[in-house]
Amino acid sequence: MRLDRPLLAALRGSLALAGMALLGAGSLVWHAHAHLQSAQAAADTARAEHAETAARQASADAVTANDRRLTERFAELQAAGLVGEERRAEWLRLLSEVASARRLPAPDCELSPARMDGDGALRTTHMRLRMPLLHEGDLLTLLDQLHARAPALIRMRACRLERLPAGEAMAAATLRADCQFDWHTFAAPAEAR
Repeated sequence: MRLDRPLLAALRGSLALAGMALLGAGSLVWHAHAHLQSAQAAADTARAEHAETAARQASADAVTANDRRLTERFAELQAAGLVGEERRAEWLRLLSEVASARRLPAPDCELSPARMDGDGALRTTHMRLRMPLLHEGDLLTLLDQLHARAPALIRMRACRLERLPAGEAMAAATLRADCQFDWHTFAAPAEAR
């Protein structure tokens, strides 16, 4: 089959138009592909930024929750009288009250000067306590009362009980306690600096 010239001229225009249409379609596909890659890169960047923002928010929430917990705990310590100046007079009065309630002689107490820890937040006072007891239960009651009512955190370092010789027994006291305690209080934030 042989093509004549007028038909060939008509086909040439159609072929040129088809070629241009194919070039246009190829260009559109290439641009769409480039746009898709750009959109995927932008989406990946947005996801990474979202994850980073979520991590920062979670960290900030954790810090806020920790600050709130510490603030509540500090308020509890303040309410219990554990923050601020030592209340040595209250400590001694409490010891006398407990001894009096148990019908025991007043205890003999020696308090050392307060020591501050490295950052100045915790204050520790050493106490030596000597007192006669009717029985071991008196010492346990004293310790329970101190822990329940004293405006300080109390840690017993050592305690020695000894039986009083028959001639030294007084008012039915049969034992003598010689104990050492650490009384801990916290400096107010302005003091600790």
